[in-house]
Amino acid sequence: MAIEKKLSTDRIHYPMTAVRMRSYYIEAGRMDSPNNILFTSHTPKRIVVGLTPASAYNGNIGQSPFNFKPFKLRNIYLTLNNRVMPSRPYNLDWTSSYATAYVDMLEGLGIAHSDTSNGITPAMYKNGFTFFVFDISPTVHSPDLFDVIRQGNVSLKLEFSERTPAEGLYVIVYAEYDSILSIDQNRTPYLDTSL
Repeated sequence: MAIEKKLSTDRIHYPMTAVRMRSYYIEAGRMDSPNNILFTSHTPKRIVVGLTPASAYNGNIGQSPFNFKPFKLRNIYLTLNNRVMPSRPYNLDWTSSYATAYVDMLEGLGIAHSDTSNGITPAMYKNGFTFFVFDISPTVHSPDLFDVIRQGNVSLKLEFSERTPAEGLYVIVYAEYDSILSIDQNRTPYLDTSL
């Protein structure tokens, strides 16, 4: 009954992570992507990026849209208010030199130095599980903390070692934000992302 009493005077607040998704197309035959502005207001605390063939993204029944391959990506840059991440270019070579991107993925997910795993091995990483994780907030790995809201522009740039495939590619962007779910006495939920 303590919940009922609390609801009669105020809302109940629950911290949660809100998610926003973006996708954009990179046409065939490109060696790089245009500098795409992903977000122009609140900056997310974490961003995950993956590439998938345009035909799979558009519903080709013979392909999986969840097959995120590297497509000879050489460098990926995330820019947040003129701060570039990663600070050094990857210069990826998918036959031998992609360990930095793999470790950055594990660190971005907060599992690099822990007993937990996302189940993606280095071999799997280059063969269909290629995700680039950018850890933007200093509190992203502290579930009990909220980061202050920061305003700004977040953009993404990609460079390839070879031209993009004839069908083109889709870039899928997953972004996480701190937010609060509030419930009033009528059990109406409110999602506040303006923390």
